[in-house]
Amino acid sequence: MKTFNQVTPGKQQPESPWEFAYGIFCQLYPFWISRITTMSVQIDQSHWVDNVLPGLGYDRLRLLDLSFPPPLPDHSNAAAQFDRARGALDQRRYGDCIQECRGLLNMWERQYGATDQQRIAEKIAQERQWPDNDIRRQLLDTLWKKVSDIANAPHHPEGDVNAELFTGGDARLLLLLTAALSEYLGTLPPF
Repeated sequence: MKTFNQVTPGKQQPESPWEFAYGIFCQLYPFWISRITTMSVQIDQSHWVDNVLPGLGYDRLRLLDLSFPPPLPDHSNAAAQFDRARGALDQRRYGDCIQECRGLLNMWERQYGATDQQRIAEKIAQERQWPDNDIRRQLLDTLWKKVSDIANAPHHPEGDVNAELFTGGDARLLLLLTAALSEYLGTLPPF
């Protein structure tokens, strides 16, 4: 590339085919034979983590590794159900994300044979032989009940909660709570 009509003190300018009043312009000289080769660059992992990823904003994010159970009797894959919920969240369909979480919770309730009379926390507590005053029983029951209430809200429009009121933060919180509960039930010792 050759530049014309550019003033550089102490340097003779090449003869220009256009007047100086037209401003700076360049003439491009293409090469007819050119080659682009692959160049491998190895970056040390610590440099990548310490310098590159923070520049991309990954110093504000953490990845979660969740373990899902093997296929459940009434469902081929809990991870696929979770992926549908995650996809809805990514597409900003927050009500759909919450409904997909409802599907995950229902899968677990069917797996353990939980009913309105005997909730999942009671089923788990009996199978694991937790004492009546065990804090795990209360924790699981409270979390499950609250997460289920929110997950059922978009499915029942007659309630006071409208699916359109859910924000991305609401849907993400419910998705993470559902995933954490699923992982917890999936890592309990076999019954």
